[in-house]
Amino acid sequence: SNECDKMAKERPRRPLLTFAAALLAYGSAGRAFFSGPTLQRRYLAGIAAQLIFPLAAHAETEEDYAAKLQKARDKYLPTILENYKRLKTEGQITDDYVNSKDFQRLTKALEEFASVQRKREMDRKGRASRSRRSQIDFTAPDKQSRVLTIQAKGIKSSIEEKNYFRAILELDSYRRDVPNQSAFEWLPMNETLAGSNATNAETPS
Repeated sequence: SNECDKMAKERPRRPLLTFAAALLAYGSAGRAFFSGPTLQRRYLAGIAAQLIFPLAAHAETEEDYAAKLQKARDKYLPTILENYKRLKTEGQITDDYVNSKDFQRLTKALEEFASVQRKREMDRKGRASRSRRSQIDFTAPDKQSRVLTIQAKGIKSSIEEKNYFRAILELDSYRRDVPNQSAFEWLPMNETLAGSNATNAETPS
């Protein structure tokens, strides 16, 4: 079939792609190979560029990650803070709340805020370890984000079951487990979000 023919044509390219990328990565050996005919050099260099440059384009620096964290704080923390305060004020979980858009927004905010968290090795002064900065993969979920995501799902289940005390305990645990660079505090019961600095804390550099 046409599909089989297409797959058969594509398979032989894979070793060549790997070979070209390896040659570019290994200095003198790569330069020696590419000193051959111009057409060969251009062909293999083009293939290798398609492999290497997309990866570089998606690399995330520490500055990029700090900006992402701040964006997440601005977008999701108000929803988390307001819903927690509402639950504490009402002292129970009602059917109206379970069926409300506020609850849906809380669930999404908890999971999305969790998904961008990364655990960085900190020195004694609370700064990211300089020796580790270049080795951190800010784009991949780590243990910290997975734990928080599981907690977010647990909070959702507790609220759906209208288990008020368990939901509050899980929300408190979620807040405590958020890494230092995204730490926040619950709103005081007599304070509104507009008058609070809870979402404006600066992320450590």
